[in-house]
Amino acid sequence: WNERTAEAVKFTSEHGLAENHTTSVAVGFDGSIWVGTASAGVSRYDGAAWQSFTSENGLPGDDVRDLAVGADGTVWVATSDGIGRYDGRRWFSYNRSRTLLQLPSNNVSSLALATDGITIYAGTSEGVVQFNGRSWDSLAQVGSVAVNRVQDVTMTPDGRLWAATQAGVSVYDGSGWQLFTSADGLASEDVRTIAASADGTVWLGYKEQGLGVTQ
Repeated sequence: WNERTAEAVKFTSEHGLAENHTTSVAVGFDGSIWVGTASAGVSRYDGAAWQSFTSENGLPGDDVRDLAVGADGTVWVATSDGIGRYDGRRWFSYNRSRTLLQLPSNNVSSLALATDGITIYAGTSEGVVQFNGRSWDSLAQVGSVAVNRVQDVTMTPDGRLWAATQAGVSVYDGSGWQLFTSADGLASEDVRTIAASADGTVWLGYKEQGLGVTQ
């Protein structure tokens, strides 16, 4: 949407977008637009032209699940083959082999930035991990396999990390996890998406159709 002209502007592969099947969008602090695609990597729009990046440029994979842009301009990309990081000059790729098994799984579903705008958390099919600037720390939960099948993550303004899993919603306060399930009022324990508003309210969406959303 163009605020100046009050018109919708459509971009497709004809304009330089990597492909038309898009999966995620993130906005950089410099105003650039980053778009993840289902099978063609990431595209960046600087207001004038599109530039695309794929596994040939250093991404761990071309099927992008999520994007995040840090306060320092670092771009993070979640794929089924690991996590990509772009520092403005080159791409760095993180997977199980390259991190010496620090990542519990290459199957990364989602990303969330901490309140400092720098620290990054990633949800994987084997739990949550946090990047400390040099290596990845596992925040996997104790319990069933389903509780570590993380489908989405978000951060609330109070610094707590929330994870949507196949076993409910978990919240991490920096020292441990607390799990909320249907017994606590969830419509289903298979939570697909999660988002937090500026006032700390958390919203949930479910995999099963017809369940609506939960606040």
